[in-house]
Amino acid sequence: MVHQFIAKDRDYDKTLSELAELGLGIKFKCSDCGAESDLEIGALIRAHGAETRLRYVQRNAKCPYCSPK
Repeated sequence: MVHQFIAKDRDYDKTLSELAELGLGIKFKCSDCGAESDLEIGALIRAHGAETRLRYVQRNAKCPYCSPK
């Protein structure tokens, strides 16, 4: 479950390839442990495809430190 996902509402419908072309980044912050991390768009594209929308990433992001594996 995503506790905090930093993006502007208008960006949630953008695809990962659109974000990469625009030079935008994605940041995740966990409200449980406070960990922050930048998500690497190239790795997300390799894992999920270039046409994956940011909304999908937001729904499925997990904290690498406190989320169960």
